[in-house]
Amino acid sequence: MRALKVPVLMPLLYLQIVFSPLIWAFNFLSYLLGTAHLFTHLTQFGGRETPEQLEFAARFNLPQSPAVLARGILAMFRYDATSVLPTIPVPTLICTGGRDLLISAEAGKTLCERIPRSQTLHIDSAGHLTLLEHNERFCQAVSAFGSSCLRAEPSWTRTHP
Repeated sequence: MRALKVPVLMPLLYLQIVFSPLIWAFNFLSYLLGTAHLFTHLTQFGGRETPEQLEFAARFNLPQSPAVLARGILAMFRYDATSVLPTIPVPTLICTGGRDLLISAEAGKTLCERIPRSQTLHIDSAGHLTLLEHNERFCQAVSAFGSSCLRAEPSWTRTHP
């Protein structure tokens, strides 16, 4: 994807901004025809989603402006918070999926290495929407992580009289 960023992805995103109303109509048509569901299945999940989860994810972006989404992605291309990661003072749980096509598991490992007091939840069979596709496992991990943070009585919490 990095190799495609400048020659392909960025120009397409600028075109998406220019033709936003037309793309919005095509997105709605794609949803009605079922191609949005197929694209969502192939790019967002690891293959274990329910029909209801697929429907939710396919429908989720319909009301969003394509121009706003494109501007957000362009901003993410320029954003670099690498220097801030070591200064994050709170415990952090980083969730990654082995079948995530958008964010690599390597990126999760890098975050975990650079953020103090961080842990990783990696699910090999999960795609980008781990919290939907593996919601029970995700919720258990978040609950256990939160409980461990509360038991540790971390110094970053404030007590109120």
